[in-house]
Amino acid sequence: MNLALFDFDGTITTADTFTEFIKQTTPKRRKIIGKLALAPIIVGYKLGLIPAHKARPKVAHFVFKGRNETEVFEEGKRFADHYISTVLRQEAIERIQWHKDNADRIVVVSASINPYLTHWCEQHDLELLCSKLEVKNGILTGNYFGADCSRHEKVNRINALLNVSDFNTIYAYGDTDEDNEMLAIADEKFFQWRKIN
Repeated sequence: MNLALFDFDGTITTADTFTEFIKQTTPKRRKIIGKLALAPIIVGYKLGLIPAHKARPKVAHFVFKGRNETEVFEEGKRFADHYISTVLRQEAIERIQWHKDNADRIVVVSASINPYLTHWCEQHDLELLCSKLEVKNGILTGNYFGADCSRHEKVNRINALLNVSDFNTIYAYGDTDEDNEMLAIADEKFFQWRKIN
């Protein structure tokens, strides 16, 4: 059996779903306050001073802290059903189907978050490793459960899920330097849909 590892944002999709989910589902008052409170982080990220793996958890903490788990995950389902379908990359969907036809094990490995990714992956019968929002007594704490699922954390999650030596060939698909560590463990590597050595 072969293994196929897919990044999500920018690889399976043509857009950044994390940012769009934040925009679509953050309550209006919190969004207004957030533009001020998060301005240094957002500006720092855009200037390349703050890496994405440090910015995402800070944004998520402000946006989700104290919110009801059920409500956020229901919003995630709607987002998966109505928005993600509009930004899917046809090449990615075809490639996923190719791996399914070959009976390969397929895992989406993403720094994006579980409220919508869990639903989308279940719909498409795909395994998922991603950044998870922490919940206590049905309320989101604003923290991640574990680390941001990017860079070396992608490989940590993969190794915790399975033994890569069990597979004949490992395929990996990514589009940013946050995917480099995952690409490094693959036999067949695709960066921005171009095969690399």
